[in-house]
Amino acid sequence: MPAGAWFDDDPAVGLDNRPGWSGITGVLSAGIIRGVVVGARSHVATDTAQFTALKVLIRDRGGFLATIDTVAVHPDHQHQGHGFATRPLPVR
Repeated sequence: MPAGAWFDDDPAVGLDNRPGWSGITGVLSAGIIRGVVVGARSHVATDTAQFTALKVLIRDRGGFLATIDTVAVHPDHQHQGHGFATRPLPVR
C-alpha cells in the first residue's frame, strides 16, 4: 500500500522548488517510504542523465526510483481491459 501521493502543478519548476518533491524527500529521509514511482522520467528529470543521477541519489539513501512506463508486463498477468499487471516482471 502506498504511503501517500504527491503532486506538483508546474513541471517547469525545478525539483528542489516543488512542494510535492519536498514532501517526498522528507518521508524518504525519515524511512517512511522506500521508493518513488513516477509516471514517466520526464516528470522528474529533463533527460536520461538527470534521471540516472536522481536514481543514484535515491538509491544511495536506501530507496529506489522507478517509472511506470518501464515496467514490463507478461500478457498472462494483465487484467482484462486494463493496462496494469497483477505481477510485474523485471525489465532486462
